[in-house]
Amino acid sequence: MLRVWERPVSDFLSGPLGLVPFAPLADVDVSELKSVIASMSARIDGQTDRPLGARLWAASYLLMGLQYDESLINNLLTGASQMEESVTYQALVKKGLQQGLQQGLQQGEAHEARRLLLMLGQEKFGQPTPAVGAAITAISDTTRLETLARRIIHVSTWDDLLKPN
Repeated sequence: MLRVWERPVSDFLSGPLGLVPFAPLADVDVSELKSVIASMSARIDGQTDRPLGARLWAASYLLMGLQYDESLINNLLTGASQMEESVTYQALVKKGLQQGLQQGLQQGEAHEARRLLLMLGQEKFGQPTPAVGAAITAISDTTRLETLARRIIHVSTWDDLLKPN
């Protein structure tokens, strides 16, 4: 079994080109990573065409995520523009954007449902107590908020509204 983190970085920087993305995971101190990335760049950018270089940089980015935090990786790989051309990198970006959009839509729906619930409740019951306001603010499930909004016509107080069915 090969334990990358136990191998000297030179094994990956001077070995077969396909092993270069593993270099940052080798037995290397964080303070040496900038130099390692520069050596990787010399090999990848100097010995590959753009599509292969993009794949190697994307692999490096993904592998580094196993050991280093995002801000360090982004700082070190700034300038590895070929990585952004990688279909793998593009797929990850697209997936992240889709997930972010979906999460944003869900949060927006919950926010609007809470706003309407509070507005309808204030109209019927008056201003909610801080505890009631906090309880409603804590609800993120849109279906639950919609159920509460429908219950408003059947109950006579904020407390009755928030009681389990």
